[in-house]
Amino acid sequence: MLKTTEDIERFTELYQNPNVAIDDICKIFGYAPGSVYRMGFELSLKRPRSEKGMQLNLKYIRSYAERVSAELPAIPGKDIVEHGANSRLDYILLLSDEHAGRYTKSTNGEVFAARISALAERIIKAVRGRTGYTERLHIFKLGDSVTGERVGLNVTLEELEHTVLQQCYGLAIPHEARMVERLLTAFSHIDIVCVPGNHGVVTRPQMSKGANWDTVVSLGLQAKLSKFPQVTVEVAMTDWYAFHTVRNLDWMLMHGDQNKGSCNYNSIASNITSWHKNFDEHFDYVAMGHFHHFCKVQDYFINGTLLTDDDWSREVVKRDGECVQLLIAVSSKGIEEVIPIWLNDVREEAE
Repeated sequence: MLKTTEDIERFTELYQNPNVAIDDICKIFGYAPGSVYRMGFELSLKRPRSEKGMQLNLKYIRSYAERVSAELPAIPGKDIVEHGANSRLDYILLLSDEHAGRYTKSTNGEVFAARISALAERIIKAVRGRTGYTERLHIFKLGDSVTGERVGLNVTLEELEHTVLQQCYGLAIPHEARMVERLLTAFSHIDIVCVPGNHGVVTRPQMSKGANWDTVVSLGLQAKLSKFPQVTVEVAMTDWYAFHTVRNLDWMLMHGDQNKGSCNYNSIASNITSWHKNFDEHFDYVAMGHFHHFCKVQDYFINGTLLTDDDWSREVVKRDGECVQLLIAVSSKGIEEVIPIWLNDVREEAE
């Protein structure tokens, strides 16, 4: 509901100010109290008590503690374990629908590069601002890294800024490799799992399942990052899906165009139920992109895009695309937090 980074920062400041009433926040943002509390919960914010109330509560707590402290028996000391197994967090980055080479009034090759760079910096900031020992990042590369060249099918001539080779070797591979190198400053291991999207398909009908420009980008990343032993890159060469385990959770990865239509949640859920029955591999969650907006419904996550001012989203999905990529924190207990990394504010200087 909060559209911009500025709105989120302002809401965070007001929500955590003990001297600002919820009614005042409702008036400022135009939401009901229930919506304000829900946004605070989704942003992992804690609503402090007023200073007067806190002083009164502390007075009672201090009095109670003084009465019972004399009755407590002494206990032997115990070493504190700073990072136990349960405190370690793995993170999953859903990376999809980057559409390098796509042109809109607010997106081009330079903006793509800036957003990829900002994505790395904002992930590092988000991870370092949270508790828990961080070791491993899993990047689910879910397709449509590039826009392709199928003019009249997947893109119009006006929307195509670069040829497909420039998309792959001038934009997607070098900038995403640089992003991974930057992320190595925050993670000791990075596992990348790649599936292809529909924009990378070379021909229709598709003569070979491996003929996909997304696969070319993924293999380019694999080669570019091979000098880092702490990075692994797995590429689905001919399959439209992949499986990967993060801590105790099994994931199925796909682009999402296998779900036909304009993102019908019930239809997608029905498809996933069928896949549960017809795949031998077990999976707890599904990660996909394609629809250019993010959400979680039942056991599947849909990722956003790197585009802004995207007519395809308005025409097909019937809503504006969301320039966001999802970061998911996972512990041994399961999914701890879903963190949207917004990038819509990263635009050209002249705008």
